[in-house]
Amino acid sequence: RKTAAEKLGKCPGDKVRDVLIEVARNDEKSETRRAAIIALGDVHGDKTKDALREVIAKDQSYFAVADALRALAKADRDGCSAELLAALDAPSHQEVILAAAAGALAELNVEDARPKLLAMLGTPSTAQRRIAVMEPLARLGRGNPEITKALAGQLDDPYREVRRAAVDALARTGDADADDLLLNRKSRE
Repeated sequence: RKTAAEKLGKCPGDKVRDVLIEVARNDEKSETRRAAIIALGDVHGDKTKDALREVIAKDQSYFAVADALRALAKADRDGCSAELLAALDAPSHQEVILAAAAGALAELNVEDARPKLLAMLGTPSTAQRRIAVMEPLARLGRGNPEITKALAGQLDDPYREVRRAAVDALARTGDADADDLLLNRKSRE
C-alpha cells in the first residue's frame, strides 16, 4: 500500500488526489499514511490543503504530522505560516515536528519565525530542541549579527552534537564574523 501511494502521487487528477487524501486520513499504517501525505505535497488545491491541515491536527503519528507540515508548505506556500509557527511548540519524539516546522519556515523565508526560533535557542531546553532550530535559524538570519551571536553561544555547549550543529549553522549564515569564529574555534577543537 505504501508503494501504491508513492506511485499514485506521480499521477495527475482529482480521483488520484481523493484516493491519496483517503489514505492519508484513514490508513491504519502510519508508513502508508506518510507516503500519501508526502505525495499530497505536490498536489495543489483546497481539498489537499484541508486534508493536510486535518492530518496535522488529528494524526497520532509524530512523523506523519511532520510530513504533513512539509507537504503543506509545498501545497500552500502563501497560507501555511500560522500552522507552521504553531507547530514549533508541539512536543514530539526527537523533535521531528519542531524540525519539520522550523525547516519549512526557513524554506519559505517566514520572517515572523526568526524571533521565535531565536528565543527557543536562548531558552533552556534539551539539546535536541536546540539542534532542531539552529540550521533553520541560520537560513532565516543570513548576515544577521544577533543570530550569529546566538549560534556562537552554542559552541561551548557540553554536548558535542550541539557544538557540531552550531558549527554547521554558523557556516550557513554567510556572516564574516561567523567565519572568524569558526576559524578560531578550529584551533581549539
